[in-house]
Amino acid sequence: MPTLFHSRLQRNLVNYVNSHTEEFEAIQELRCIVRPYSPVPDICVINWDRLNNKDGYLQGAPEWFIETRFPGQSTIDLQNNILHCLSNGTQLAWLYRYNSPTNFGVAWR
Repeated sequence: MPTLFHSRLQRNLVNYVNSHTEEFEAIQELRCIVRPYSPVPDICVINWDRLNNKDGYLQGAPEWFIETRFPGQSTIDLQNNILHCLSNGTQLAWLYRYNSPTNFGVAWR
């Protein structure tokens, strides 16, 4: 369950990305259908061309996948979601580990 810091971090990053691009939109907690899984990244950044006016889940992997890991949360599960999305179209993935000596990981395709 997100904490106050986690929620604020998500909000601030979404606002920053959305204020600096018109080609992409950053969205919090959007379920992505990437068969056979359906991960829900903390933030996904999606090209506007892939968005439509219908409500629902994102079909396919987001272009940019961002996860924040907090104490007690499984790093393996987050890494598996990131690797699955990278192998299915995600171009960039961030894994931020809060309060960790090595608190940031980046992967790209």
